[in-house]
This record gives sequence, structure tokens and C-alpha cells, in this order.
Amino acid sequence: MVLSNSGGCIRGAVVEIVGGQGIGRRMTQTAACSWWDWEEGYVFTDLAPNMELTIRASASGYNSTESTFVPSLSRSGSNSYLAVVELHPSR
Repeated sequence: MVLSNSGGCIRGAVVEIVGGQGIGRRMTQTAACSWWDWEEGYVFTDLAPNMELTIRASASGYNSTESTFVPSLSRSGSNSYLAVVELHPSR
């Protein structure tokens, strides 16, 4: 999910995979959410654990940011991973 530095989700923010597995996939955040209510974030399915990927988050009025991470298998054994990206307003 993409949050502003105040903790609220940024409706209309775009997350795209720009490196590693799943490159070229993108989603737009359409639902409201917050740090404590993240169920409406992005879901990229069919990602393999232990394989690096880089995401870019962007939104109008905010500086874009990239984050590289390696998803690991969750304790439940599902292929669901949570990544939180914080964007700061552009000047």
C-alpha cells in the first residue's frame, strides 16, 4: 500500500514492478485505507519467495520512490506479502 507521511492511503497512487520478477505489472490504489486498515492495498499474485523485485510508487503531488525487497514465505504458507511505501509531498 502507498501511504502519505501522515499515515493515510493515497487514492490514485500507482505501484509498478520495475525490476526483478513480475516486471511491468502495475496497479492503481483505488480504495481508502490507513496504516491500521491495509486490506485494500495492492495484491500482486504469483510472486516467488526469495526472489528480489523492485517496486516504484508514484502519485500526483508526491515524490516517487523505489524499494527493492525479497519476499519470503509467510508463516501461514500463503504467497501473500505486505510492503508499505511512504511518499512525501513534492515541493
